[in-house]
Amino acid sequence: MGTMLQSEEIVITPFEHQVGGHKVVLQISKNLICKPREDSEVEFYRRLPDHLKECVPRFKGEIQVQYVENDSGFQLRTKLPMNLQQDFQNESDMQMDNHCINVKSKLCARDIIQLEHSSSNSLTRTSEANIKSCKTCHTSDWSNQCLKRTMQQYALWSTSCSQQFIVLENLLADYNNPCILDIKLGRKQRVFDCTEAKRQMLESRCANSTSASLGFRICGMQLFQKHTGEYISQNKYIGRALDDEGAQLNLKQYFHDGITERKKEMLSIVEKLQHIHRAMSEQTVFSFLSVSLLLIYDSSADGKIDARLIDFANAVVTDDSSLDEQHKECNTDLLYGLSSIISIIQGFLS
Repeated sequence: MGTMLQSEEIVITPFEHQVGGHKVVLQISKNLICKPREDSEVEFYRRLPDHLKECVPRFKGEIQVQYVENDSGFQLRTKLPMNLQQDFQNESDMQMDNHCINVKSKLCARDIIQLEHSSSNSLTRTSEANIKSCKTCHTSDWSNQCLKRTMQQYALWSTSCSQQFIVLENLLADYNNPCILDIKLGRKQRVFDCTEAKRQMLESRCANSTSASLGFRICGMQLFQKHTGEYISQNKYIGRALDDEGAQLNLKQYFHDGITERKKEMLSIVEKLQHIHRAMSEQTVFSFLSVSLLLIYDSSADGKIDARLIDFANAVVTDDSSLDEQHKECNTDLLYGLSSIISIIQGFLS
């Protein structure tokens, strides 16, 4: 979470509840997060139809994130525009220390106990998806890995100390013990302007996972266990290795808090997913080459849930003359994945 400096800059840190994605998500305050800017994602939010606004996080604007080195490592800082500064008028939003990241050791001061996995090349598809697949973790594990990847693989801040980020609402702001599932939707995965090698890699990844059969692939999970008071987590490598039975078992595991099966949350999430399905069926503005779904419930609150579509860097405006027939199939794939998830959860309820 951000910390206000005397110069009205704030220090921002990796979002501790990030469970999926490639690039880092940073937390500005209790209510705000930010992620690296993509032109197509900004265009998506600018052209978002009213009936889809409840299906996605609220877009709050854009900021510059500065990389600042010091003796202890480095900090990520930003200055908020006036319309976002009110978020810091409450001192309770500034509970974190003036956090400094040490590039020579761990990227977070907390100890991290992460899910162990083989390399993606050695995974075989399996239905083994249960509590034994996960390990106790602190919630900042994946975000720290994403920060490393953002800086090393994507070379953010390598040519400039300032990078553009977009600001979004923090969907978890009012959750005490959030349980999160990050799901990649669609039977195929497509991205803008990729190389032939990457296109083949994405095709193979989908063909050899539940994406092709179920229309979705589990990419990350964080689950609060009430009987231990600890989180367990699972990353995208496990999700890629699951067969259809394993993915369904994994989805069922998500709705168990270690003591109770959360059927009330299942029912509420099904209703929210049905709403998203209807809204996406009606929209004609975008074709989604790739998109994810975030499921949330609070382990410490009865019936508190949310479900939103996220990550719109590969949303294409449908009046784009370059849109081909293959891309027009994307929305059908997205709806197929949503229907599949709804059907599986309804099966748990019956």
